[in-house]
Amino acid sequence: SQDHYAVLGLSKLRINATDEDIKNAYRKKVLRHHPDKKASDGNSNNDSFFKCIQKAYEIITDPVKRRQFDSVDPEFDESIPTKCSKEDFFEVLTPVFERNARFSNIQPVPSLGDMNSTREEVEEFYRFWSEFDSWRSFEYLDEEDVDSYDNREDKRYFERKNKNARAKHKKEDNQRIINLIGKYLIIIKFIVYYYIIL
Repeated sequence: SQDHYAVLGLSKLRINATDEDIKNAYRKKVLRHHPDKKASDGNSNNDSFFKCIQKAYEIITDPVKRRQFDSVDPEFDESIPTKCSKEDFFEVLTPVFERNARFSNIQPVPSLGDMNSTREEVEEFYRFWSEFDSWRSFEYLDEEDVDSYDNREDKRYFERKNKNARAKHKKEDNQRIINLIGKYLIIIKFIVYYYIIL
């Protein structure tokens, strides 16, 4: 499975790439890698990379397909820090929550804040992430292309198989967010009730 952003030269922007960024990147790639251009330059008329460019553009310019790809972006860091203390709490966890905020159906996402946050701000943050509403989905990881089957029973079987796999991935991702909040609940409460209130 190809990295569509990398193919278009958008590795740094990725999910933040605008429609204009994508069009400009595609235009540059087409001018450079079109089979006719390769042939006129005396190169072998191998259009395999050009097909990758076309596929990337097709996925990234379709809002539904792009969101499906962004959901499983190979460059997205899903990791949760294994260690964190009250001393480096904000430094370690702020980037983690900022990364995962991209998947929220509700925007803007409250920030983790700092030692100057009010009790209300901290409680709002904790409430928000405890009820995190994610748009992340996992269709892009489907192992079976249902449309490639003519038999109705086969189609139904593989539709169910894909659906079950998606549900499993979604459940695991929801648990990952729950673990992130649960893991640091004691520290969050310590900060709220000791540093901020007292």
